[in-house]
Amino acid sequence: MKHYISIIILVLCLVSCNRHSKHWETLMQVETFIVQRPDSALAVLERIDAEELSSKEEKAKHALLLSMDCMA
Repeated sequence: MKHYISIIILVLCLVSCNRHSKHWETLMQVETFIVQRPDSALAVLERIDAEELSSKEEKAKHALLLSMDCMA
């Protein structure tokens, strides 16, 4: 029984380590069309509340995409 509990705890730890917010997929999609449609990309990026981004990686990607859009 202790073996099963250890496995469950290990699996939960592994799954929880790499979690992105609900905006991760949106950021990845914006990256694909930002060059062709910068105005649409900016509208999508402005709708994302930066406070809801869960990791430094997401915050950095959001900031980078915003700066790319400003340059276009």
